[in-house]
Amino acid sequence: MKFELIEIDGKHFYQCGDKTLPSITTILGITNPYAGIRKAVLEDTSDIGTQFHAIVARLIEGDYIHEWYYLDKRIRNSVSAYDRFRKQIHYKPRRAETIVANLTDGYAGTEDNDGGIPDGHIIVEMKTGDILPIHYYQMAAQYKAHLKTFPKEKIVGGCLLHCDKETGYPHPYFISPMALDGYYPGFMGLKIVYDQVEKLKERRETWKLE
Repeated sequence: MKFELIEIDGKHFYQCGDKTLPSITTILGITNPYAGIRKAVLEDTSDIGTQFHAIVARLIEGDYIHEWYYLDKRIRNSVSAYDRFRKQIHYKPRRAETIVANLTDGYAGTEDNDGGIPDGHIIVEMKTGDILPIHYYQMAAQYKAHLKTFPKEKIVGGCLLHCDKETGYPHPYFISPMALDGYYPGFMGLKIVYDQVEKLKERRETWKLE
């Protein structure tokens, strides 16, 4: 099945025919992990992150970044951090921005990239800001969806990669398959809450008072 990303009421979903699945980030949004951060800061950070991810995807696909010196310095620093990470651990990316879906548990997501290191095949999730606890649940969900989408592939772990937009240096956090299996029930707990909230939105009733 080939899913495509769509947006409904500002939230991300994946659709294939008449089947629509919530995205991993939409499910995790139930926790409101960025509460207390000013809207202007979030929007600026999101814009930097979006452009950074697009540049890395282009590099993985073999594109040349003609506009490199016109990019915001924070974007260039983030890309440089990714490049340092790639060279230092001998990472060879295989795919970028790949949609993975877990039909059994009812969700889908987009992996930043995946590829090989000397020890085997890993999934990489990149952030231009700090790695938060919620990101471990995100990686666990991507890992399970990857195995469902590519059942013949063996994954030796995931990497949450902080590409520091201020210094240009990478801060990788490697997570073993055993650890990812351990985080997955937490993600599914949030999925249950998300599903219940969505049902409540549809079925709320008030007493009919005269």
